[in-house]
Amino acid sequence: MNKLVKKAVLVGIGAGLLTKSKLEKTVKKAMKRSGLSPREGKRLARELARQSQSQARKARHFMERELGRALRKSPVNPVTKIRLLRSQLAKLEKTVNRLKKTAK
Repeated sequence: MNKLVKKAVLVGIGAGLLTKSKLEKTVKKAMKRSGLSPREGKRLARELARQSQSQARKARHFMERELGRALRKSPVNPVTKIRLLRSQLAKLEKTVNRLKKTAK
């Protein structure tokens, strides 16, 4: 697998692990250690949540872009393969119809 795709997957997983409960625990610990007020704690929680969501979006876009690149470079392009299969199916249908006509 492409190294960039692996990194993107790991970043996405890391961003997803920062759940609301984990975020709240992290903020509570920060409040205790640094003496933040509840208001400052809420502000910190909102900022961390916003950053987490932003990083998750960036990771998703990065993964989509890299996956697209990998698919385009792949020797078996899915779009090309589908077109080929449709063409082969059309030929087979013509052959079956021709055989049905000659069998009658």
